[in-house]
Amino acid sequence: MAGRIAALHAPSFERDIKDLKAAITGLRRAHKAKLIGLIGVEPQTGATSLVYHVGQTAAAAGTRTLIVDASAANPTLSNLAGQHGPSLMDLLNHQDAYPEFIRQVSSDLTILPIGRFGRVTPGDRIGSEQTALNFGDMRERFDLILFDLPPLQTSTDAKSISPHLDGLIIVARHGVTAFLTLSDVARQLRTTGAELLGIVLNASPQQKKAKWRSP
Repeated sequence: MAGRIAALHAPSFERDIKDLKAAITGLRRAHKAKLIGLIGVEPQTGATSLVYHVGQTAAAAGTRTLIVDASAANPTLSNLAGQHGPSLMDLLNHQDAYPEFIRQVSSDLTILPIGRFGRVTPGDRIGSEQTALNFGDMRERFDLILFDLPPLQTSTDAKSISPHLDGLIIVARHGVTAFLTLSDVARQLRTTGAELLGIVLNASPQQKKAKWRSP
């Protein structure tokens, strides 16, 4: 698998977030990847938290950053950002929503909430390829676009969305994620044609120093 593995420790979370941001920056340059999805192997791996904190750290450094909440199963970031202005579902369904959304972007960090959906989720719309959203427009406006994707255990949306992204980072949790489960998730994502950039091992013991290495 292309990429590396990061171990994140709770007591040194801020430092490790900066390390992860730096690693993503390196992957972004090496792979020319702007649209990057983070997906937890299972619920409660901390993938959503990593998306938010990496986005904050990147924006604080002057990187024009967009966070997209594409997790219909657990729209945590949407609840955090509120539902002001166009949402992801609006951008997928209406051609005039994107210019309106861009007009409202006024800072280095923007969170795009998932919006209202029924039986048709973002994955369904993107997978149908009959959407109003052009990812190329996002690349022109933002330096880094992070997608918060739902785990495969809760939704198949990641399988539909990931082929349209430049790469994926899988998030596992120390002491929770089994290697066979991690391997199966990676295999399933590969079958969609997704580019796997690396794996983050979250909440690893403090005594094990955080480092990046080839898997």
